[in-house]
Amino acid sequence: MKPQEEPTRDQIGTTVLKHLKSRLLENGLAADSIEDDFDLIEVEILDSFAFVELVVSVSEDLNIDIDLADLGDEPFTTFGEIVTAFRRVISAETGADTRGTD
Repeated sequence: MKPQEEPTRDQIGTTVLKHLKSRLLENGLAADSIEDDFDLIEVEILDSFAFVELVVSVSEDLNIDIDLADLGDEPFTTFGEIVTAFRRVISAETGADTRGTD
């Protein structure tokens, strides 16, 4: 599956936050207060199961396959790292060059 138009980093971030909204609220956090350096693992917003659910949900919303294996072995725990990893995989899937773009 390929999206009609490749989503921007902001669109990917908005999609990620949409799917984390209830978990954030359970922890007294508002989605609009989450910055790139916010550690989603440290504050227990995400665990391994929730991360897999997030990947599936974001894939469905953006109409693109995001394979866990394509995310690589590098650890990422912050909101910004996760959004960047999704963007990298989506760009590879669509063949787009996103260096220096948003």
